[in-house]
Amino acid sequence: GDAAAADAAADEDSRLEQWIQLTVQRLAGDLERLRAEPGERRGRLRQWQRTYHPDKNPGRAHEVLPIFRWVQARWDQEFRTGDGSEMQQSAHGTASRGPAAAAPQGSSSGARPGSRAAAAPGSF
Repeated sequence: GDAAAADAAADEDSRLEQWIQLTVQRLAGDLERLRAEPGERRGRLRQWQRTYHPDKNPGRAHEVLPIFRWVQARWDQEFRTGDGSEMQQSAHGTASRGPAAAAPQGSSSGARPGSRAAAAPGSF
């Protein structure tokens, strides 16, 4: 009856929370490994912005939105100035204000929609 449905919903919520937490931990680990490579970090964050964007995951916004928000917060922390403009990394690794650099394409370890990283919570 109602109790069984409530238990099933709570179990699904728990699995979703676990999937979100594990996904964010994995993404944070990927960024940590790229600590000394700001260009790679920029490209990876841009890739994740596309992968976890709610508009790119129709019907799954409630699943990907927390991850997308985390990715956006990391982007803002690392690549935005106090006035909201983008920062560009120079060849010497120092940040300078200017137009955003194009994100590198073809990074092999990031997830694409429909891949395991963006897979539904019940499929991990």
